[in-house]
Amino acid sequence: MAPPGTEFYVAKRGDSVGSLARQSLRRTSYLTSSEFGRGDSQANGNRTGNNLKAGEQLLVPGILAGSVTEKSIPVPKDFEVRAIYLTGRDGGQRHGLRIIRPLARSGRNAVVFDIKDSDGSVNVAFDHPLRRSPHIYIHDRQNLTHFLHTQGMHTIARIAIFRDQRLVDDASRAGCESASHRAVVA
Repeated sequence: MAPPGTEFYVAKRGDSVGSLARQSLRRTSYLTSSEFGRGDSQANGNRTGNNLKAGEQLLVPGILAGSVTEKSIPVPKDFEVRAIYLTGRDGGQRHGLRIIRPLARSGRNAVVFDIKDSDGSVNVAFDHPLRRSPHIYIHDRQNLTHFLHTQGMHTIARIAIFRDQRLVDDASRAGCESASHRAVVA
C-alpha cells in the first residue's frame, strides 16, 4: 500500500526517470520534469541517475487525489490586480516558475500568460488544421492554473487575436487562399 499522495511503479526495460515523468506528470503536483526528478529522488532514498532497472520498484511522488479541474475564483468589484506578464514560453518553463514563486510574497496577486502570442504562436495544445506552431510550451494548462492558485495567484490567459502573421503564412502554405485573404482583411 503506497502512502497518500504517492503510488508504486515497477520499471520496465528501457524506462528512465524522464520517461516516468512524461507518463506521470499530468497526475502529479509537479509542473516540470526536473521538479518531478527531484521529488522522485527524495521519495526513493535520494537515488541518483536517470536510468531505471527493469523490475525496480519506485514510489511515484506528488500524485494528486483527483484530476485538476478549472473553476473561476470570484473577486470583489474593487479587486486591484497586481500582475506580472509571462510569455507563453516563460509560463511553461522552469524559469517562469522560479519568477512566480516569490511574487505572492511581494504583493503580486495575478499572472498573465500567453495562450496565443501576437505573432500567432499557440502555446497550448490546440487541434486546428491551420495551427502549425512548432512548440507547445504550456503542456499542462490545468496543472499550471492549479499551481498558481496554490500560490494565491489569479490566472489571466491572454489570447491575441487581431494580429496573426503566422496564420496568414500557414494558410497560404496550406493553399487556403480565402482564409489567407480573410485573415489579411481582418
